[in-house]
Amino acid sequence: MKKALLGAIIIAAFLGLWGCGRKEEPTGDGGWGGPIPGAVSETAEKQPNDFALENGLKVKINKDVMTLCGADITRKEIKDNRIANRLTNVKTVIIQDGVAAIEDQAFSDTACKSIECIEIDDSVKTIGASAFSGCASLREITIGNGVKAIGASAFSGCTSLQKIVLGDGVETIGEKAFFGCTNLSDISFGNRLRSIEKSAFEGCEALKDISLGDSVERLEDYCFVGCKNLRMMEFGRNLTEVGESVFSGCTALEKVVIRSSIPKKMFESCTSLKTALLEDGVTVIGERAFFGCTALNSVELKGLVETIEERAFYGCTALTKVNIPHSVTLINREAFSGCTALYRVIMESRGETEPLIFEDTVFTGCTSIKEIEFVEGVERIGARIFEGCENLNTVIVPKSMKKMGERAFNGCQKVEHFWYRGTLYQWQQLAYKDSPDCFKGSNINGSTASWNVMLKVSYSG
Repeated sequence: MKKALLGAIIIAAFLGLWGCGRKEEPTGDGGWGGPIPGAVSETAEKQPNDFALENGLKVKINKDVMTLCGADITRKEIKDNRIANRLTNVKTVIIQDGVAAIEDQAFSDTACKSIECIEIDDSVKTIGASAFSGCASLREITIGNGVKAIGASAFSGCTSLQKIVLGDGVETIGEKAFFGCTNLSDISFGNRLRSIEKSAFEGCEALKDISLGDSVERLEDYCFVGCKNLRMMEFGRNLTEVGESVFSGCTALEKVVIRSSIPKKMFESCTSLKTALLEDGVTVIGERAFFGCTALNSVELKGLVETIEERAFYGCTALTKVNIPHSVTLINREAFSGCTALYRVIMESRGETEPLIFEDTVFTGCTSIKEIEFVEGVERIGARIFEGCENLNTVIVPKSMKKMGERAFNGCQKVEHFWYRGTLYQWQQLAYKDSPDCFKGSNINGSTASWNVMLKVSYSG
């Protein structure tokens, strides 16, 4: 009896070693009996390498490469255990024929943090919002020619991303699409790109040189804010809409070539910016456009600029000279205030153009200015326009001047030559009736009799 029992035990053990009595896995295509919704977590070794999901998405895995094709990709498919459990070992994702859309948040998950490379085929038309956001290991993206729009925050927070190749079909880069991609240094734009939306590349600290083709028409607010290593930026000829603070805080930016109007705060605090070339498309230089650009030493204004807004060049302490084209009709408050190195202001002859108005405090604190000549066609200079210009020596005023604001020369104690290109009668009308307080605070005593004032003023009849 004991020998029989022992024999039975040995036989049972032997059969167990060969899998007899083991529960079989489902069989069928790829070793599975069709798609299994919510499949139980498996180890990578037991999962198949080729399978399909309910929506028709086909998956093929070869070592650390995952290929997806056949149907649109949604977050539901990527979170399916048969994909999710494998993504931790996947380095490259290739998206091929049959995928028209990568939907919102499709790969936006901690399970996708090992992906390093993404290749998107021409069949894909849309990349949805936050589709790959937070893929912290992603280094390189190639986007096919079929994609027309990259959704909001599509690749935001991909902190290892270094290179992007955009296909020629991409027309729109969505809001915050690459926000916070701090290692992004190489980007190739397609030739149909039209719009870069709000904060699209904000905080991309490694970007160095960008050239936008002629197809680009619109840059929205803050789209390159905080790209602190961006050195050179060239704009295309068809850029017509530019938002606020587009390059604010780009502290390494050295040169810009601009062919459209400059909006509010566009280059504010770009402390390394040295040269700004403003081409014929620029008509307005917006409020605080170059505020605090302390290295800016050269600005070339072309003949279509009409308005220089408030504080446009405030605190540009390296700026030494500026030309004002005949097209300019308004220079607003504090436009050049605090430009302590500015010593030369050249105004073009205006001919039959509209009158030019200088508002209050335009040159306040420009301590290097020694001479200023207002050309014929200038009608008004505002209050305290030269306040604190302590080295101002020579002023030439045209007979077109109708008013000089209160304390226009406040603090100017070194004026030796004040020329007026009109008659004595015209001067008396301007200095005592229309501008009675313009010399207060200066060494020109405008409140005394005309012949005392003549000591500081020469006339040409």
